[in-house]
Amino acid sequence: AQPAGYREIVRIREDGKVEISEDGQPFTPAQARIPIRPPGLAPGLEVVLSTSQGAAPLRINARALVTETTAPVYYTLGTDDRGLYHNALVAWEIYGPEEADYRVLAPPGLKPRVQTAGGKREAILELSLNRPGTYRLRAATVDLAGRSTVRWMPIIVTR
Repeated sequence: AQPAGYREIVRIREDGKVEISEDGQPFTPAQARIPIRPPGLAPGLEVVLSTSQGAAPLRINARALVTETTAPVYYTLGTDDRGLYHNALVAWEIYGPEEADYRVLAPPGLKPRVQTAGGKREAILELSLNRPGTYRLRAATVDLAGRSTVRWMPIIVTR
């Protein structure tokens, strides 16, 4: 049975090519395409760090203030230990101090710290960096229309 009720259906064929069906008419584009998104603004994202430099071990509290614009913001890390999905609002990653160093910063039990106050939504991260060097903290959010916003925050850890 063909899926119904979708604007388009995208399939990856066995030969690796992409096939798109619109109104039951399949076609294979000659090159990659930018996905069609509804008009609107990407979500707002402001990141505030308790500190951005200091001696190891450096403890940092990061707060990401998320502003929904045209569509709701939703980001999930997957299910927690009870099988429930939580809206983390923000994906946190840390790069450094070496070029190959990278970590996804998932909260304990995949239960993000998110709070809402006065119409503002906020994701909270607690982070400890033990190795000296230069790091880059990445915060990203996305709305349900696929519009994303990313912020990079430099962090310097000394001995």
